[in-house]
Amino acid sequence: MANTVGVQFIEDGQRYCIVRLIGVLDTSDEAYTIKVDPDSLSSMQTDGYVPPTGLRIREIEYAIEDGLVVNLWWDTGGGSGQYIMPIYGRGRGMYRDYGDIKNTALGATGSIALSTKGFTSGQVQTYSLTLELIKTNETLQAATAQGPMLSFDTPANSQYWPTFI
Repeated sequence: MANTVGVQFIEDGQRYCIVRLIGVLDTSDEAYTIKVDPDSLSSMQTDGYVPPTGLRIREIEYAIEDGLVVNLWWDTGGGSGQYIMPIYGRGRGMYRDYGDIKNTALGATGSIALSTKGFTSGQVQTYSLTLELIKTNETLQAATAQGPMLSFDTPANSQYWPTFI
């Protein structure tokens, strides 16, 4: 048999991205694998493609089988990254009141990677994480810091978000 892992994009809007990461491990620990790549996400603008270049972690909801540890990483390329945190057990981490978890890795690609530790041979161990992410783009942030004009268009989802023109 082989490990079964998956990534499900629940929401991929202009600003937010909600992703569910699921793993059923029956063979070995999951090796370092990029799970969320900003290059694969939708545009941050409705009037032209503005790709996200990075992500911030706003919230993590998790259910991880006892004995298994899920490690999150900011990818820095070449199959390595800067360690974000270990996650184990069940619960929720909310970071919005603290300014989210920002990527401060040198040489960061903007991607989030995952690995596991603690797999027990002969058992099936599972994990499920739901990440609420904020898309970032350094170029867009620098341009909007100079005071752009705002247009309050109504996107298809009927939420009123300012559109920078």
